[in-house]
Amino acid sequence: MNLLGSLFTFVLSLPGVLVVTALTVLYYWRIWHNGIFKRRGIAHRTPSIWFGHVNDLMLRKVTFFESFRKNYFDMQDESVSGFMQIVTPMLIVRDVELIREITVKKFDHFLNHVLSEVPDVDKLFSKSLFTMKDQKWKVTRNMISPAFTGSKMRTMFKLMHDCALGTVESLKEQAKGTEVTIEIKDLFNRYCNDTIATTIFGLEVNSIKEKENEFFLMGKKLTTFDSVASMKFFFIFIVPKLFKLFRINLLDIKASNYFIDLVKDTIQYRIDNNIVRPDMINMYIENQKGVQSTDKELDNEYVVKGDDTEEIISKKWDLDEFVTQCVVFFFAGFETAATWFMFMAYELALNQEVQDKLLAEIDEANKLHGDKPITYEYLQSMKYFDCVVQETLRLWPVNIANDRRCTKDCTLVDSKGKAHEFKEGDFISLPVIGLQRDPKYYEDADKFVPERWLPENKDKINPYTFLTFGIGPRMCIGNRFVMMEGKCIFYNLLSKFRIERSEKTQVPVQFKKNTFAMIPEKGMWLKLSLRN
Repeated sequence: MNLLGSLFTFVLSLPGVLVVTALTVLYYWRIWHNGIFKRRGIAHRTPSIWFGHVNDLMLRKVTFFESFRKNYFDMQDESVSGFMQIVTPMLIVRDVELIREITVKKFDHFLNHVLSEVPDVDKLFSKSLFTMKDQKWKVTRNMISPAFTGSKMRTMFKLMHDCALGTVESLKEQAKGTEVTIEIKDLFNRYCNDTIATTIFGLEVNSIKEKENEFFLMGKKLTTFDSVASMKFFFIFIVPKLFKLFRINLLDIKASNYFIDLVKDTIQYRIDNNIVRPDMINMYIENQKGVQSTDKELDNEYVVKGDDTEEIISKKWDLDEFVTQCVVFFFAGFETAATWFMFMAYELALNQEVQDKLLAEIDEANKLHGDKPITYEYLQSMKYFDCVVQETLRLWPVNIANDRRCTKDCTLVDSKGKAHEFKEGDFISLPVIGLQRDPKYYEDADKFVPERWLPENKDKINPYTFLTFGIGPRMCIGNRFVMMEGKCIFYNLLSKFRIERSEKTQVPVQFKKNTFAMIPEKGMWLKLSLRN
């Protein structure tokens, strides 16, 4: 009887034994796994057992901005250091020569982004240009590039400029002849929404006056980075297979379907009614008519040869792929553009002497053009304006880190002459926020100093220390678009208003800790005072 009782007790305790055994195995596996940098001879700080080097981030003691900056400066003398993102080992590359090798000279060894490994679950994000890899990415980028050339920007300029004018006119109504205090990020979100609606989707929307219009609400739904959405993006870097197993979508399904249907319906309506507008949908319609050229690079098909295979990829747009790029472009441009516009307004409010110089340049342009609208060419030529834009992007990069996945083993030599081995599959992190705020590269690195970008000073800046839009072949394809978008709104805004602090302006700004987006915890409230 005692024997049976002991056996019964053992059986009941079996689940507990299995749990303890599993935890013990996991514990020792983590110790072994965390030793990867030591085994490879890579400098690193000792990671914690369970969360690697992101303890404070997981416990929400710091923001993503603070965490990435700290990781850079903790070992800033090391060209390459190891960083354990929970269970994912990554290599932080700080040396500018290595960055040049990775992004340009040895680009074929670091062709893809880390998210190129995203499971084919989310029907938008997993098919975007950003997550495409290898030859498919090359072909698709070549197809999209014509939409963002200087000539295309000129044709889109009037549409964008009209949006900026409409936004400023609405603000003048709100100011009632004096001033208005607003949450500036919301203003810029609405402006970005309207510019993308007209230049990409071919729709006329006024989100300042029609605050609850469906296009804007769905855009917010698609791009809102609350704590759940932020954790999704964080964990897909770490456990992508989990997303495929449970079929977890990164982006809101309802909002995604709304934009997909919208693009398809607009294309059909344009074709049926023979409507032509200078936007991306028109580019798709023209593409479907066929590309007439003797240049093989412009043929309707690419023949891609691998080691043992040959794949034919059409250069004629697939409808679903085109729709995906349109919607993902909205996703990328809606939030990120509005964020850097917010920071530019914030810095102008805090640095009135900078704003005075910019206002003088804008007033001179208005005087020169008289009653005629500003031209695309003149806006591009405004030197101090460009300096203010560049300095904002340096100090407040909306993508605080870039990444690459090593696709072929290679050895690269840093600027000190030291060799570093990179292996296939390595996750490479290029710490944008660290480089762009490093006193080694920028004097008074934490100060807003637009003059550092003047022609006589700009040549002193190493281009591989300014990575806001990336660099090399995988540089952000929409950078011209978003730069023009920003200059349009600020030119028209500052022609009528001065930007100032309000009683609700938080200085210095503090960010929410439950999202990787740089969202001010109390909003970004600024005062817009009408100029005489």
